[in-house]
Amino acid sequence: MESLSDKRIIPPATLEQYQEDVSVKQNELKEAEAELRMVEAYRHATIVKEMAIAKNQVEQAEGDLNKLLAGNWPERIEAIEAVINALLVRKRRSAKSGKARR
Repeated sequence: MESLSDKRIIPPATLEQYQEDVSVKQNELKEAEAELRMVEAYRHATIVKEMAIAKNQVEQAEGDLNKLLAGNWPERIEAIEAVINALLVRKRRSAKSGKARR
């Protein structure tokens, strides 16, 4: 356009209008790029936050699972062993008393 204006093919006002249009479009591009960076930063922050929440939920679930697995199994096992031992004692007594009756 400058070349055409220098050769007087287009009037200087047209060149000025094109230069102004280019300047406006460059400013619009800079604004759009800045907005894009803000959106990307927000998305990144949102993703990081969601990942932190998910990580905490996984850790909580793992903790709950470990509690369930640990539970009170030793106490249950001891109680069941006590019942088994009591039944074995009863069986032995029963077997002894059965022999004594014969």
